[in-house]
Amino acid sequence: MKNPMRARIRERLKATGKTQKEASLHIGMNDAYVNNFLNGEKGGYGSQSFKFELLPKLAEFLECDPRYLTGEALKPDGTGNEMIETRRVIASKGIAKRDMDQPISIHADDRFPAELQEAFLVMGDDWKQYGINDGSIIIARKAEPAEGDIVVYQNSDDGAGITKFPIEVKATQGEGRVEEPSQDDSPSSAKLDVIGIVTMELRMF
Repeated sequence: MKNPMRARIRERLKATGKTQKEASLHIGMNDAYVNNFLNGEKGGYGSQSFKFELLPKLAEFLECDPRYLTGEALKPDGTGNEMIETRRVIASKGIAKRDMDQPISIHADDRFPAELQEAFLVMGDDWKQYGINDGSIIIARKAEPAEGDIVVYQNSDDGAGITKFPIEVKATQGEGRVEEPSQDDSPSSAKLDVIGIVTMELRMF
């Protein structure tokens, strides 16, 4: 569930044989700007942000399309940016809405085939312990989960939920199923169909 930009910049620096200092100076910033961003330094030059007006210059320097650096394209030349639609909602208890009136088109997680991914809008704060916040869009990919993975599951009333993959996994008609410890006021005491492993979170608001 990470923004791919840091990894993409590092990849292009290595591919082009250029340095972080050279990149910083090329985009008109102090020589530590790129280094601070890549290492998440706080205080204006790092943390989770980057001055997006500088992206075209940085992409030019790194010999790639700006959309590649942001994760919107699969390849450095800007091609291969596959889209998926967010059609379903995962909502905290007490929030009744389950389907989206208007789907949101987002770029698929480029590490995996788009046809294996499904996107969900998260409403409510029930999943903060997993680092998933209200207003986020998450992408889950179809795969066999391992213990400790965060998964999206199909619950008994046609809704969906999020949980950490527990100890016991059972195969049912070729699909992964999960059984969690019983909890009050929670559907997790039943066997639940795993929809996919959460691979990315995008903050929308």
